[in-house]
Amino acid sequence: MIKAIVLGLLCFIIFLAAHASIYGGLSPRARLKRLLSLFAYVLPVYIAAYFLTPSGYLVLAPVGAPGRPLIGLETVYRLTHVINFLGGIFVYAFLFMSYLQLDCWRRGSFR
Repeated sequence: MIKAIVLGLLCFIIFLAAHASIYGGLSPRARLKRLLSLFAYVLPVYIAAYFLTPSGYLVLAPVGAPGRPLIGLETVYRLTHVINFLGGIFVYAFLFMSYLQLDCWRRGSFR
């Protein structure tokens, strides 16, 4: 779980660095297009980093009685992997959306 959160934060830092280096005096519509395209370009970086980074060994215990679990350990491990992966993407996406909202508020695009 920590791996996904850390990678999501690192991708947001990459986004901020790239945004600061190529940001210019653009209209709000052009600025939004640039921010969205930059978000889309960094998303594959997260996906590649997630699958190239070794995962932890913490796995949830299977649900059910010890002799007859309702779902197997392999299924629980796969579900945990998917939930962690999506959690990191959501961290990156929510940080991006909050940054986008602050940028629009600062520039007066909401008025």
